[in-house]
Amino acid sequence: MKILNWVGRVAAFAGIVALMFTYQLPMVVVRRLNHWTPEASGHDLALAVTIAVPGVLVGLALLWLYRRRLARDNPLGIGRTRLTIKGGLFVAGMYAGILLLNIVIAQFGIPQNQQTIVTLQSAWPWTLFLMSALIAPVLEELTFRGLFMSLFWRRDTPAATLGAVVSSGLVFGLAHEPRLSVFLVVYAGMGMILAYTYRRKRDLRYSIALHMIVNFLPSLVGFFR
Repeated sequence: MKILNWVGRVAAFAGIVALMFTYQLPMVVVRRLNHWTPEASGHDLALAVTIAVPGVLVGLALLWLYRRRLARDNPLGIGRTRLTIKGGLFVAGMYAGILLLNIVIAQFGIPQNQQTIVTLQSAWPWTLFLMSALIAPVLEELTFRGLFMSLFWRRDTPAATLGAVVSSGLVFGLAHEPRLSVFLVVYAGMGMILAYTYRRKRDLRYSIALHMIVNFLPSLVGFFR
């Protein structure tokens, strides 16, 4: 029964990940039907709409699932906490760790995922800004932190915390770099820092804010460029 329970949770999480990525499908379909390519550029606002609307709908669906999980079983006491200056400084410290990680990995080049984003950003700045800076951080934190840990890591022990941080980071890393490469290290490392932030603060808003900051600044630079 225990094995069947774990198989069910893995299947449920796989479905959640699939749901998370569906927000990109309308944009992909519209691009292919109209043969819109980054080289041709244009149609930025139209693509922005095709990603914003499903992004909001998928976000609401994931939020509903997350709140339902917490309402049924919340041994870690996850919930809204009072936002403080100390909490802001904690997020700033975690951001510094992610920056340092990126600086080290940058010596090896640029991940394919990031190269694709840069290419698309030059053609469709509004679309990529909405996706990278606003929609993706919320959906990915709901999926890889909130729902992932509520399914697999509900015990409040040091061993469970370590397991939650490491496994959440690895799953997040593989979703962005599904190959064994040095770039998997940066995505997994970033995922672990985000996971630690969520686990430490017990409030998903902290990891969402950190994720938004990480994505927002490069997106803003690319947008104006």
